[in-house]
Amino acid sequence: MGSLSSLASKVCQFGKRQCNWVLPIALHPALLGVLLAVSLSAWALAATLHSDNYEGADAAGVRQFLSGEYRGETLQALGAVLALSALLGLLLGWVVAGAIRLRQSWLKRQPLTRLALAWRSSLGFLAVYSTVWLDDLVARPALYQDFVYAKGGASRVLQIWATDHCGRLGIWCFASGVCLVWLILPLIGMPGGKAQLRKLGLLVLAVTGSALLTFIPWRRLIASREKSAQQSRPNIVILAADSLRPDHITKEVAPRLYAASQSGSVFDHAYTPLARTFPAWVSILTGNYPHHHGIRNMFPRWETRIRNFHAIPQAFSDAGYFTGVVSDFAGDIFRRIDLGFQDLRTPTFTMRELLRERLLQQNIALLPWLRGPVARFAVPVLREMHVASDAQALTADALDSIDAAGDQPFFITVFYSTTHFPYAAPSPFYKRFVKPGYRGKYRYAKADTLVAENSLNDEDIEQVRGLFDGAVAAVDAAVGQFLDGLTARGLSGHTIVVLTADHGESLYENGRGQGHGDHLYGDESLRVPLIFIRPGAAHAKVTRPVSSIDLAPTLCELARVECSKNIDGQSLVAAIENQPFQRRPVFAETGLWFTETLPEVPIEKRIPYPDLIHLTEVDKSHSDEIVIRRQWEPLSIAAKYRMVRDETYKLVYMPTRTGARFELFDTRQDPGEIRDISAQSPEIVKRLKPQLMDWILQDTSLERQGDLIVSRIDGPAGATQ
Repeated sequence: MGSLSSLASKVCQFGKRQCNWVLPIALHPALLGVLLAVSLSAWALAATLHSDNYEGADAAGVRQFLSGEYRGETLQALGAVLALSALLGLLLGWVVAGAIRLRQSWLKRQPLTRLALAWRSSLGFLAVYSTVWLDDLVARPALYQDFVYAKGGASRVLQIWATDHCGRLGIWCFASGVCLVWLILPLIGMPGGKAQLRKLGLLVLAVTGSALLTFIPWRRLIASREKSAQQSRPNIVILAADSLRPDHITKEVAPRLYAASQSGSVFDHAYTPLARTFPAWVSILTGNYPHHHGIRNMFPRWETRIRNFHAIPQAFSDAGYFTGVVSDFAGDIFRRIDLGFQDLRTPTFTMRELLRERLLQQNIALLPWLRGPVARFAVPVLREMHVASDAQALTADALDSIDAAGDQPFFITVFYSTTHFPYAAPSPFYKRFVKPGYRGKYRYAKADTLVAENSLNDEDIEQVRGLFDGAVAAVDAAVGQFLDGLTARGLSGHTIVVLTADHGESLYENGRGQGHGDHLYGDESLRVPLIFIRPGAAHAKVTRPVSSIDLAPTLCELARVECSKNIDGQSLVAAIENQPFQRRPVFAETGLWFTETLPEVPIEKRIPYPDLIHLTEVDKSHSDEIVIRRQWEPLSIAAKYRMVRDETYKLVYMPTRTGARFELFDTRQDPGEIRDISAQSPEIVKRLKPQLMDWILQDTSLERQGDLIVSRIDGPAGATQ
């Protein structure tokens, strides 16, 4: 019995000794912060890993994919996210505990016990966390649409209340009020309380003043204003927005872009040769049509991308220019191809990056803290997040890139993605052009682009168009900041600025759907803004049709830089200077069809091939990039729609399983291109058809069988130059 008592006594003593060092560590506020932050992230990640939802659609197999072939990468990404959460919790827990200790010391009170400090720090941690989370819920509401608003019930009420009634100012005013009460209330009636209040007031003024000073653009104010005088050639800037439509550049929606259209040289009918981002940009920067440069879709294979494209960024670099490109998620194409840019500030598009993006995007507990330049530098995948695009951050990066040019002339391309679907503009732009009472599924973003569109009603369509205009307004404000930045640096007088887009966007006009690249009807997805802002140049407006491929030779002539001679485009300098220039027809083609169900392109009016999942594969040999399968590439090229248009008429070639089909539209009398007049105007078809067929057959991978264009059995698929 005595031995048992002795053993029990030893166990108790050992337990007490363990508690003496374990309990203080367990109750340390920093470690409690780690526990809270990791727990919140784990909860969010658990919901992600048990969901097959992607962009609002039920993408079956996403969870199996994450836990299958890329299981190791998934675990690594999960570990990185949890480690980032732990670091955040550690810092925030330490800061909150430090503030509580300072308050106790300032009030001349006894230090808190470990337990009291632990529970007060935990409450403070949750209060700060909630404030930052609510602020981000308002600032970037599209990030949370699927996880808060779409859940319905109290979650929906919370987000609507925060975005529509409270706002960021209301959230921070409430939080600041609570903080001041926490500091001031104990001073009431306390000896020497008035003196302490005066000290507190001075401290608040000092902190507020310091915060306001951080908003002053000091770098711009001290930027060199003598740089332009040292250059013999003009600087070149291309400011482009994905899917931007010229008819949405209005005084109400986009005042800065509208002002530029009223003062610069405007090409009112400029068209993209292919309404998909990758081939469109290669056409812009090479001056060649897609069948010559070889990029025919969004997923070109590695052997297609490694060619020498003779793009103008390389030519400008060879001429002594500093070249750079800045973009967010839609600009991930610039890292998949070498066009001659020296400074690339763009995301990376690979299967691994998509995996990381998915895990991070759906961790709504961590996202509120991942804002600002430090976060974008530390977590590069943030640039790939399509519901968190930040046009003003791109402007800041672009101005930094210009500053990095030093005394060199610069060729800078800035590509804003906010106007690309899901049209996820940040606060306050997302709500400027929508009805506050809308309660449909597209409250903050147009998410489910990959699914059928037949469920939208008139209210939904009006909402989507309002979201698009909000995105245009966000880009317009960022463009204005960029132009102001040029002026502050003394560079406006020696810089040519081009405002354009890779393609336009269909927004349910004439009973058609939303998107770009699937068909050639109407101007909505094919027509792009093209505005040149040149120092001292008079306003000019050109109504004749031109193509995006004309931009490259125009910039080369304006900057007196020798570019490739093997080019399809023509310089527009004569037109800019109000001189006669050669009239030429404009051509275009469609991109890949991502799905087998397209209302605008029914199966009987095309040559079908598999949907996107079966069309593409992961290229394990080259960074796990998503590429088109080799066996489907020839058919996807032969199945394309093609068009030729002049100032009045558009002729569309459509290959089908039963032969070639041609449709003709009078674009002046029928701008929506609803009525096919090919039977009534055979002479117009006869005039335009040879031009269109000759243009198609410049692609040496194709041959003609009657009116049908098919793939050569022994011919290469891709560029012919």
